[in-house]
Amino acid sequence: MAIRLGGNQYGKAEVRLVRVTRGSDRHQIKDLNVSTALRGDFTAAHVAGDNSHIVATDTQKNTVYAFAQRYGVGEIEEFALRLGRHFVVGFEWVTGAKVGIEEYAWDRIPVDGAEHGHAFSRAGGGTRTTDVTVDGEQAWVVSGLTDLVVLKSAGSEFWGFVRDRYTSLAETTDRILATAVTARWRYVSTDVDWGKSYAGVRRILIESFAGHHSLALQQTLYHMGEQVLGAHPEVAEIRMSMPNRHHFLVDLSPFGLPNDNEVYYAADRPYGLIEGTVARDDAPAPGRAWDLCPEAGAEGPPAAIAGDVQVDATGVFDVPEHHGERQLAVLQLDDGELELGRFGGQQRAQRSHRHVVQLAEDRLAALGGKVEGGELVADRVETVERGGAALTDQRHPLDGVMRAPPSHPIPVQEHQGHQRLLGILRV
Repeated sequence: MAIRLGGNQYGKAEVRLVRVTRGSDRHQIKDLNVSTALRGDFTAAHVAGDNSHIVATDTQKNTVYAFAQRYGVGEIEEFALRLGRHFVVGFEWVTGAKVGIEEYAWDRIPVDGAEHGHAFSRAGGGTRTTDVTVDGEQAWVVSGLTDLVVLKSAGSEFWGFVRDRYTSLAETTDRILATAVTARWRYVSTDVDWGKSYAGVRRILIESFAGHHSLALQQTLYHMGEQVLGAHPEVAEIRMSMPNRHHFLVDLSPFGLPNDNEVYYAADRPYGLIEGTVARDDAPAPGRAWDLCPEAGAEGPPAAIAGDVQVDATGVFDVPEHHGERQLAVLQLDDGELELGRFGGQQRAQRSHRHVVQLAEDRLAALGGKVEGGELVADRVETVERGGAALTDQRHPLDGVMRAPPSHPIPVQEHQGHQRLLGILRV
């Protein structure tokens, strides 16, 4: 059996850049998170440790800062194209580059009725994004936004859905409709007024959500995409993800109080997740536009991990499935460190000490009623309330992969300061 190196790339993830343009008393600020990834002839580095073709990730980071100084930032699409083309043109063995950028907006602070020249507050209303792919002489641009939280307190219904023996949801002709929109749209070309286009698409997404009487979130998603394509011929397609942030009426009858669609419980999870693409029939082929591009994915807990808490999880995914009777065993795991990685290899490291991990069913062999240590596969992660100081929640809406932390140099039980992690092991 022959073994070969498959597709690969490498780069510098999440380079934090703030560029201040100082013009008289009125400063301009650009606050970015930049990730780069290169493709090309890197076989020798993988199979022989020969780094002669490796453009160090530290060099990629430095290039981001140097370009910000030399050329300014401008629109994030322009900045990403400049960086990507630099790496592909400057190194003959580099055949392609992916540059992803998030831009965090800032508003000027008003003082005595006038905007301050150099004081800002972080703006809400979503995060602007772009993902630029350069492959040889070709380039593709996918721009978008994440975490655009919108809500309607009326103008939304949901009825006529399938009912079976497990259906408990009541039909309604008047409900709150809330979501956090993640949208990514592919441009037809790179000859675009990027700032104007982004502002227009964002405005249409918000206005079409507000003005459309919704019979289902799916219908609203399609309507929003249709309106964008109708007004922006430079956009070939738009992909959206819209989690349904459920709001449930609270039953106040035990307290002798009415509740005429006024008091709601805003549920955190589980949530409905609606995703879809709206595209032109005559749009040009996407080429490599979506290669390793973060999907317009859902918010919420990341996908499965294999835990590394004094156990050996080797081969856990190859254990034959068992569909017999299952027992539950509850384990207390002393380390809540989890590494969260963005799809496409652009990793985001984060520490978390307040999650309950439920382990996936049907992944362990029948062991005669005994639990074999170490074969853990996480199925979902849930936040739990705990005492002590609150931890800042910095999860990215697109965080999608959780990897095991490195092995502990000392037994886990000696980490007295860690909060306990509760694992449910199914066998």
